[in-house]
Amino acid sequence: MLDYKQILELTEKVSTSELSELILETKELKLVLKKERSYKEESSVEKITSSLNLESSERSESGEKSAEITKSSAKNKKSQGNLIEVSSPMVGTFYRAPSPEESPFVEVNTQVKVGDTLCILEAMKLMNELPVEVSGTVKEICAKNGELVEYGDLLFRIEPD
Repeated sequence: MLDYKQILELTEKVSTSELSELILETKELKLVLKKERSYKEESSVEKITSSLNLESSERSESGEKSAEITKSSAKNKKSQGNLIEVSSPMVGTFYRAPSPEESPFVEVNTQVKVGDTLCILEAMKLMNELPVEVSGTVKEICAKNGELVEYGDLLFRIEPD
């Protein structure tokens, strides 16, 4: 089991590396280290969030449990007139629907309101719902279902109301 000093060392190594996220899971604990990036006037400034997420093995073993990505972690910016670009806040597999048998969350020309789910990003068997931050109309879906997306990859273009 990791002690406090080892966790601090891991945190420091992640903060100085190119990694955006590190997940370490054992029977005793689950350690999640994430680096968030903030964007200011088109120049990126890294902001390290030392979010240590220690969970019991009971909770970490429930892989189906869904975790919602917070609004602040999704990077949106204006482009091509008044369209809002929604980019991936993490590395994961892009899914348009909650399951293969169900309809996609959104299609092109779907009206959405703040908080509606756009897609699911799967990382480490954890299904993360990506909520929309603006009300509007989905104009383009840029990722393919089942495709691996990287941090910052363009997922959707939305025309705000």
